[in-house]
Amino acid sequence: MGWKEQVKRFRLISSGAQSIAVGTVAFLVFTTISKILGFIREMVLAATFGTSWRLDAVIVALEPAESLSAIMAGAMATMMVPIYLQLKTDPNPQKTAQYASNVLKIAALALLVFSAALFFFPEILIRFFAPNFSGEILEYAARKLQILAVLPLINGVGAIFTATLRAERRFIQKASFQLIFNIVSIPLLVSLAPLWSEAAYVFAWVAGAGVMNLCVVLYAQRFFDKQAFFSLKPPNHQARKTLIMAIPIIFGSSAHLINQIVDKMFASYLPEGRISALRYSQVLLTMITALIVGSFLTTTHTEISESAAKNDIKAIVSRLKKTHTDLIRLVTPLTFWIILMAEPLIRLLFQRGEFDAQSTSLVSGALIAYSIIIFLSPVSGLASNTIVALQRVNIIYLFSLISLGLNALFNWAFIGPFGHVGIAASTSLVGLISKAMYLGWLYRTYRIHFVNFRQIAILCAIFGFGFMILLMLQSIWIDWVWLLIGNSFFLLGFLMINRKLVHSLMKKIMNR
Repeated sequence: MGWKEQVKRFRLISSGAQSIAVGTVAFLVFTTISKILGFIREMVLAATFGTSWRLDAVIVALEPAESLSAIMAGAMATMMVPIYLQLKTDPNPQKTAQYASNVLKIAALALLVFSAALFFFPEILIRFFAPNFSGEILEYAARKLQILAVLPLINGVGAIFTATLRAERRFIQKASFQLIFNIVSIPLLVSLAPLWSEAAYVFAWVAGAGVMNLCVVLYAQRFFDKQAFFSLKPPNHQARKTLIMAIPIIFGSSAHLINQIVDKMFASYLPEGRISALRYSQVLLTMITALIVGSFLTTTHTEISESAAKNDIKAIVSRLKKTHTDLIRLVTPLTFWIILMAEPLIRLLFQRGEFDAQSTSLVSGALIAYSIIIFLSPVSGLASNTIVALQRVNIIYLFSLISLGLNALFNWAFIGPFGHVGIAASTSLVGLISKAMYLGWLYRTYRIHFVNFRQIAILCAIFGFGFMILLMLQSIWIDWVWLLIGNSFFLLGFLMINRKLVHSLMKKIMNR
């Protein structure tokens, strides 16, 4: 097949709705490219600014502008998918467009108010997110927050448009748009850093988000009704229901983001550089889980929502078991590898320029403590997606309140003896407890059980044994030999247990 025929075939595949398999492949490919670009961005950031107090200030300013607004918009977008799919069963195609426009109207208004609050009251919000900030660092963070105040509106509108792409199974388009952020932000960061210092990172982030979400809006506008958006009529029943049901999700499915914010609040009481260290480790962790787990969760959420709309619990369980089986084989060796290779990995990725050996030690310690989240992420994502699809979001609200309280308690208990590493370990411990609660509730309420504990025990025994042997040999062998053998063990083990999945994915990639 010639290249012209291949281009025509790709256009045909990507022009309409795509299957779960095609969507997963698309997410894997584009997310891999995006995360590579993200690594480059973080390497530039680390080499240029290290773990400075100014970077601490910028990271704290990003929390309300980026993380908190992402929680709010993401909750509405997540709840929007199952309701949108229910409306798609109606023979009137305009219903989904009118519904999406009404949700967009509510989200845009709410996030516009939030953006205004960030702009006019920056110091109050910075004091909340970093209680120990004062003087120059407080003023610096507040000024940066005023620049970032536009992000909630930009990201919120983009999230609603992106939700329609998920519901319409436009997985290739959704996956490809994420590349734009880093394509825009990295050149801006490199060119402006010598002139604007850490402020260049702020401008690059806003510009990247703006261009990326503009492209999403231009493509996905076909699924919206402009007349319904600009109408003075109050939002319809389904849109109001989305808002009401999104409130528990803000505290629930995004609890890990809230916990990360709480972590930085506690870290503001520690010496400078600890907030930056937590942030670098969180970004690296998010990149890994988004690449390995996120691609599966995004596409399967659509299928689970479709089954939930038909009240087909058997189909939900079947999809959950298959996806969890695939994911646990991916994340188990990865978790053990991260714990063992954290310091060499951070040294390779970041240790240059202003990022010195002390910075490496700080970030690697936090990454090890956070690493259990990689192992828990399949259960976390599948359980929360199922509860959202079943529209039982109140239970997410209840469990999230418990986990937030536990995280604050453990942070308070661990920060004294363990510093920022204790803060990271607290989040992992809370994640383990909350996932146990989710699994127990799903089984008790719907008899939904999808975790194969025997498979987990076998995989942990295999890679745990190799981990212990390599740990004992670390002090005996010279560094390059140990690194070569250690990485070879985990790579070969990963390929062995995932050979069918890797072969299937590679075949689909080549076919597409």
